[in-house]
Parts: sequence; C-alpha cells; structure tokens
Amino acid sequence: MPEPATPPAIDDEQVAFYHERGYLILRGALHPDELARVRDATRRLVEQARPGAPDHHFRDGVLARIEYVVDKEPALRDLLAHPFVLRSVQQLVGPDLFPTWDAMVVKMPGKGIAVPWHRDAATECVGDKPIFNVDCYLDRADDANGVWAIPGSHRWSADDADAFVREHHRYDLSVDDYRRVPGAVALHMEPGDILFHDILLLHGSPESDAPALRRVVYYEFRTAAVEAALGPHTPDY
Repeated sequence: MPEPATPPAIDDEQVAFYHERGYLILRGALHPDELARVRDATRRLVEQARPGAPDHHFRDGVLARIEYVVDKEPALRDLLAHPFVLRSVQQLVGPDLFPTWDAMVVKMPGKGIAVPWHRDAATECVGDKPIFNVDCYLDRADDANGVWAIPGSHRWSADDADAFVREHHRYDLSVDDYRRVPGAVALHMEPGDILFHDILLLHGSPESDAPALRRVVYYEFRTAAVEAALGPHTPDY
C-alpha cells in the first residue's frame, strides 16, 4: 500500500495546542528517504567533529552541538526548505518569517551531555509573534536522553521563569530528579518526528548514559518584523 501523504501543514487544532502548551509534536513528519539522507549527513558531521573546530561545542571532551549545519551539509539545507515545515511555521507566525539560527545538538553514546532547565531567550527578545525552534529528531528520545518541558511555561512571567530556573538549574539532575519536578513532562520522540517548541518554554534534559546516539537538527524561526526590532542576528545570516 502507498504511504499516507503528508498533510500540507498543521491544522487549526494543532495551532491551538501549540499556543496553549508551548510545543507541538509532529509524528512521522519526515519521509523515510528524507530521514535516511539527513541521518547520513549528520553521521558525517559527528565523525568529523573535533575539539577546537569552528562552530563545534564540546564539554569535558564530549561533543554537545555543532552550529550552522546548513552550511556544512546540503541535506541539512534542503531540510530547512521542507514544504510541510515552512507551511506549518507560516500557520503559527504568518508569511513574514525566516530562519535565524540552526544547529545540531547531540547526546553521544554512553556520555550524553546534560542541558539544565532554561529558556532559549529572554522575554525582551520576543515580540508579538512566537519565536520557536523546529527540532527534527533523527534518533529515538525517551525519559533518559530526551527533552523534558513544563507545558504552558512559555506564558510565564520573566520573574516566575527565573525563579524556576534558580531552583532547578543544575547539570547533575538525574532522570528521577526530572520526574520529581512539578508539571514536568518527557517529550518522547521517534526518528522522523518533529518538535516545535517556543523559545520561552522551560525545558532541559538530563545527563544520559544511554548506549545509542541521539541527534536533533533544529532551525529557529521568527518574523522579520520581530528580528528588525529586537533580534540580535547579523544581516549575513
């Protein structure tokens, strides 16, 4: 039987879910052929990564992320232009949109780097339209090696978010610690799934000793109007 066709974009119910909770999971958004091509490209990036190389971030000798991957692999530039992704972004912010950041975040097998609870930006960086990341998952993510989030926290005040971070911002939080955080949920993802999350959503992930590699390619989108008024990025990008 033929595979079901990808819808042209997210629907009104999904838009409402995103605005309420600050995130949205799109299951099976990438076609298997697309997924295979992107997995091959990111495998090369991981294999070639070296401490001290431009745009490479290591912590304690362990790879954590690589910035600006669209310039490093054609498959990742193509993924940025995915029609379903771009039409879905337009559903959330309108046609005045463009990407302002891209990277790959990695949890290496047996020694995945922790990412403490945080927001991706301060409230003064956000205008009247949501700014969010489109996270393309290339590997499975679960409680142990995936992202945890506080649904609805993108609507919290800066003071409330700062208080939460002061209480919980530690690099040594275990999975059990995350489970004890009030309101925290684990965002389970499969290869080919895509996560939209607001940059004001409180999120993080524990240090992981999971045996499998976990890669996520993400693109940040905002409107040109917000970028012109508040954005920190360069015209070149």
